[in-house]
Order: sequence, then structure tokens, then C-alpha cells
Amino acid sequence: MKKIIYLLPIFILVTVTSCKQTTLDKIEEETLIVSMIDSIDLAHAQSVRRSGDQISKAYVSDGLLYLNANMKKDHRIFGYAQPDTLSQRLFLLSVFTNDVENNPFKLPVGAHYELSIYSQLRIKYQSHDDRFVKAVATDSVGKKTTLFFEKKWVELENELDK
Repeated sequence: MKKIIYLLPIFILVTVTSCKQTTLDKIEEETLIVSMIDSIDLAHAQSVRRSGDQISKAYVSDGLLYLNANMKKDHRIFGYAQPDTLSQRLFLLSVFTNDVENNPFKLPVGAHYELSIYSQLRIKYQSHDDRFVKAVATDSVGKKTTLFFEKKWVELENELDK
């Protein structure tokens, strides 16, 4: 019985130490992933800025939002939860593989290269103001999500005729 009493504190110490190390390893791994995603985010945002006029914009046609990907032109368009670029990002259209593949930003509506008539996701234009376009995304199971896009990345139907 005395052996058990002496071994119990050692067992507890070893268990707590190993749990603490596992927690530290997990924190370090999560920090590395966040750092990597931040680096990707910054690099791609800079690439789009440097592209100047060589960018693709989404466009509204028959009330729906589309974007045809072109590998020679950059595009990176976020859909936000509110008409504010600091609000939660919900959706992304991007030409960059590491923005889209496996949805690294864990965006609820997803990350896509393009929106075409063949896409299962439909984004219906609702309205716009000077800075944002409001739209509603409907996924393949009918779930609807309101999105706000910066107006500078979307060409509206009446603007396409000019």
C-alpha cells in the first residue's frame, strides 16, 4: 500500500507534464498554421494590388453574380457578413490555389475559383450602395447566406452596357 501512495504522486506528475507538453505542441502547431495563412493572405492581397488593370471582376448578369476565372488575371474577392471589410469573411473567389484548395480560411460559404452557370452555389444580387454590393448565396441544399462584396470588385448589369 505504501508503494502505491509513493507512486501515485509520480504518476500524477508524469501525466500532468505530458498533457502540458501536448497542449504546448498543439498551440505551437495552431500558431504556425495561423502564421502561414496570414502570410498567404498578405502575399495574395499584394499580388492583386500589383496587378493593376490585369484583374478579373465578378459581374452581375440576369440578377446572378458570376466570375469566369482567367489564369492570366488575378482575382481575390471576399464576401463579408456585413458591409464592412473588418466583418467576418464568409466567402472567397480567388485565382490562387492555396486560397481555395481545402478552404484554408475555413469560410462558411467556401472558397471558389469561379462562379459560372454550372456552379452549385448561386449568388443573387440584391442591392448596392457606393461601397458594397449585397447578395444572397444559396448552396446546393438551399441554405441561404447574405454576403456583402466590395463594389470595386463587382460590375453591375447597368454598368456593363456602358
